[in-house]
Amino acid sequence: MISRATLLVVFAAAGLAACTQATNNTAAELENRVEIIEPELVQAGFKLVALDTPQKQESVAALRPLHFNRLGRHQTIYYYFPDPQYCKCVYIGDALAYQTYKQIHSQNNELQQSAIDAQLNAEVPAPSPWNPEGSLTFP
Repeated sequence: MISRATLLVVFAAAGLAACTQATNNTAAELENRVEIIEPELVQAGFKLVALDTPQKQESVAALRPLHFNRLGRHQTIYYYFPDPQYCKCVYIGDALAYQTYKQIHSQNNELQQSAIDAQLNAEVPAPSPWNPEGSLTFP
């Protein structure tokens, strides 16, 4: 019989492996994400600020890159999307720009999924020698 300690170690290792896999995005995946998100940010009204001085680079160094960072300034909430790798810039928007971005992003995802569905529905499946009904029993 497996002890509780052994099970705990196995589950902890599996959880750690899953977390590591989820956070290890390849450079190509990140670049693809940036190519999709950044035009949507501009369309939503975010302002692009170049990180062209050491002071600007230092000011966003503590922010999580390629993610939305929500910060308050002068009793107003702003959303920062730093991109120190690709465009070497930060996108800054207010609550309205962020809400607009979420709508644009959602619509673009729906359009992309619709295009994928249409392509799959248009393709005629190739004949297959495999007979799923022959290997399955139905009640």
